[in-house]
Amino acid sequence: MESCRGRTESWVVARLEDVCVIDDSRRVPVNQDDRTARIVGRSVSELYPYYGATGMVGWIDGYIFEGEHVLLGEDGAPFLDRSRTKAYVVTGRYWVNNHAHVLQALIDSRFLAHFLNQFDYHGFVTGTTRLKLNQAAMRSIPVLVPPLVEQRAIATKIDALFSELDKGVEQLQTIKQQLKQYRQAILKAAFEGRLTAAWRAEQQAAGTLSSADELLEQIRKEREAHYEQQIREWKQAITDWEADGGKGSRCKKPRRPTMLQAAPPFTDEEWMRLPQLPANWAWVRFRTLAREMCLGKMLDREKNKGVARPYLRNANVRWYGFDLDDLNQMRFEPDEEERYGLKDGDLVICEGGEPGRAAVWGSPISSMMIQKALHRVRLLPGYRGLFALHFLRHASMNGHLGHYFTGTTIKHLPAEGLEIVPFPLCSAEEQAQINDELESRLCVLDELDKAVDQGLERAQVLRQSILKKASEGRLLSEAELAAVRTDPEYEPADKLLERIRAEKGLHDRPSPPRRSRRESKPTGPSRLRGNTAEAGSEAR
Repeated sequence: MESCRGRTESWVVARLEDVCVIDDSRRVPVNQDDRTARIVGRSVSELYPYYGATGMVGWIDGYIFEGEHVLLGEDGAPFLDRSRTKAYVVTGRYWVNNHAHVLQALIDSRFLAHFLNQFDYHGFVTGTTRLKLNQAAMRSIPVLVPPLVEQRAIATKIDALFSELDKGVEQLQTIKQQLKQYRQAILKAAFEGRLTAAWRAEQQAAGTLSSADELLEQIRKEREAHYEQQIREWKQAITDWEADGGKGSRCKKPRRPTMLQAAPPFTDEEWMRLPQLPANWAWVRFRTLAREMCLGKMLDREKNKGVARPYLRNANVRWYGFDLDDLNQMRFEPDEEERYGLKDGDLVICEGGEPGRAAVWGSPISSMMIQKALHRVRLLPGYRGLFALHFLRHASMNGHLGHYFTGTTIKHLPAEGLEIVPFPLCSAEEQAQINDELESRLCVLDELDKAVDQGLERAQVLRQSILKKASEGRLLSEAELAAVRTDPEYEPADKLLERIRAEKGLHDRPSPPRRSRRESKPTGPSRLRGNTAEAGSEAR
């Protein structure tokens, strides 16, 4: 052990194994199916918490440990994220799996857990995707040890400060939830026609309000005109291809365009779910509003040919915008560049991850492509991309979109599902009015939401600052330190560690043979620990 320079003279440095008894050998993992089978038919009073790397992960019908322990993640814990929990204190009777180290603290348990949560684990953990803190590395962690009375004072002050922080965070999270609910309410009002009710009344009085049938006829004509234009362009492409040698050339024969098939009618179940629309609106399948719908290209580095182009993947698409800081490239052939390339105004929609998350493309980056995890939709001129985007956000928030997902654990929005999602149809003029109304309201909500997020970030920074000050001996005031040093139980840290080392030999005796999972007996609390806790309810 050595003196802690720059801190207080009474602090010392010890290895983690010097200030706790490591009970890892007594852990017993039980898979979820077995745990479920063991708790069927049992009352809550017969069950015990089952802990893992970062907290409680379930219940079980027995216990291995009793008293108070510090649990420190062994694998799967966020070791390199200072803002997240790696260690926590548990009391009572409980079971621990093999994803958490079990430490019977011989100093104050709360102080030790707080110290381990601010510790820098670089150089102590191994692995890339799933970090692991093996026992040898864990034992060697250097722990800054104040006198026991000071540990308790520091832990108590941390808990008090964290309690105040938690109250503030809870209030911010409540506000955030309220903002989300208000956003949902605004979008709901927009797509039920309530935001533009006065505008429609004015248009109706002036005799300029289009009916739903007129809008559908307009959509039909636009679709036919677009398809006729595609046929003309295809015929010209065939002529050019034949002039270049046809099959003897290196170019692929242009494919004949296909018109999107008529959408199927709505089912009775769908009609039951859809809200009532204004008289001049209509529900239509998304396919009806699209000129083109396309899923992106599959990434295959061995088979892909052509010119390397940047492409968007699921992670690049956020609601209402794009994150272009981390773009990858793959190869696209000339005909694929047309098929998978983006143009201003294209709607880009996530197929997986958060299915339905979307944004309207409009960027100075040229030759941007999409990968298979994304849909690209080009809408007919009479339907505005921003209006469709607002509705997708609304449908995602209220669960409407989820009826067209596939999968159980991992959800997807396949092409055949996206094509038949019901969308509201109203005139282009009313769409523009709704977009303006939503922009003025949602802009305010975005600013408030941003302010709340900044508050939550500041709370997290403050939490880390508190832990850092505690680990550097700067958390307690001079008055609080004076009270600590005049406490009748005050004992210098070096004396504490000498006593622990002398007593620790009692804990290092060979452990008795492990009992079966159901017969495991509890371990009593050490008389050297800073804190003790009453045992939980009696075992079965």
